[in-house]
Amino acid sequence: MCKMFSITKAIEKDYVPANEVKITAKDRVITQVAFLRIFLRVFLSLVQELFKKFVRIFIKPELEDVSKKLALVSGGGNGLGRELCLRLAQEGCDIAVIDIDLNNAQKVALEIEEKFKVQAKAFHCDVSNYSEILSLKSVIESQMRPVDILVNNAGLLYMTNFLSSNVSDIQKVIGVNLTSQIWVNWLH
Repeated sequence: MCKMFSITKAIEKDYVPANEVKITAKDRVITQVAFLRIFLRVFLSLVQELFKKFVRIFIKPELEDVSKKLALVSGGGNGLGRELCLRLAQEGCDIAVIDIDLNNAQKVALEIEEKFKVQAKAFHCDVSNYSEILSLKSVIESQMRPVDILVNNAGLLYMTNFLSSNVSDIQKVIGVNLTSQIWVNWLH
């Protein structure tokens, strides 16, 4: 049977001020041991983390060789996406440059092929459009091969007040910046 808390019984209990509470030697030892256990746990965790950081300074992890892999970079026609394409190509990756701006994507692909002597192709895709993403996978696989590395970089920066925006603008931002992050992962 479950015991119920009674406020009346709690009030009737004798009140003892904290400075009059008798602490036995056994209670004091138990408290000290508990404190020591917590202190040691925290101290050992700190030592472990410091050791890991120290080891990382002297032992660098081996980086995976990405040469000859196919990297897909969404939003690869401009800005950060373009730079990511160039850096991956420098490492020996073949590149699928995906962008809504096909003209710039083609310029990036041409620059990559000339500078790094790897395969690069430009593909038009509005990543906020689900059906375009689905068809893009088969196009890339037929013209190149299956994607090994995915850099989901496409994004929109909306520079006006959302409260004065129209619904289609807001849906476009959400489509590119949020839902496309899920859909583009299906390409990989």
